[in-house]
Amino acid sequence: SADNSIKQSGPIATNFKAINPNSPYYGPRIADIYPKSTAFSPDGKWLYLSGYYHLIGDPRGYSDHNCLHGVTRVAYDKNEPYEVILGKMTLETTDNSNSMKDSGSDNEHFTCATSVACYKEGRIYVSDYMNHRIQIYSDDKKFLKTIKTPYPTKIFIHPVTGEIYVLSWVIENPKLGGEE
Repeated sequence: SADNSIKQSGPIATNFKAINPNSPYYGPRIADIYPKSTAFSPDGKWLYLSGYYHLIGDPRGYSDHNCLHGVTRVAYDKNEPYEVILGKMTLETTDNSNSMKDSGSDNEHFTCATSVACYKEGRIYVSDYMNHRIQIYSDDKKFLKTIKTPYPTKIFIHPVTGEIYVLSWVIENPKLGGEE
C-alpha cells in the first residue's frame, strides 16, 4: 500500500493553543492559533510571523475573539523553533482575559499585533490594531518610530519605493467591545 502521509520539513511556526471555554457547544476543546501575516527579512534568513488573532468559543460576541500580542520569527532554512522577538505572547489562551494580560501600549507591547512587514534595510513594521499605530523596529529589535493610524489591520511596503500601504477592517477582540 502507498504511504499517503505528508511529511513536514522546515521550522515549526506555532504551538500557541486556544482552550475553548464553551466546548463542545462552540467548537473543539483545544485549537491551534496560527499567524495570518508573514514577512521575510531582506536577506531571506528569517521569516517573521504575526496576526495571531483567533476565535476560542461562541462567535456571537467580542469576548471569545482574541489576539496574541507579538511577533515571532523562525530561521527559514533550519528546523529550529520560533522565538517571540517583539511583544509578549502567552502559550495557551484559556479564557476571555488570559491573552489580553499580555497587551500594552508602550513601545515593548502591542494590543492585537495583526500584521508584520519588512523593508530592504531590515526594518520590521508591526500593525498594532488596538493602539492605532504602526510600530517600526530595527532588525536588532530596537524601537525606531511610531506612525499613528486608526485600526491598522494589514500593512504592505512597496519593495521599490518604500511606500507604506495600510488596510483596515474589524478584528473582533475583548478590548474592541469596551472602546468608546
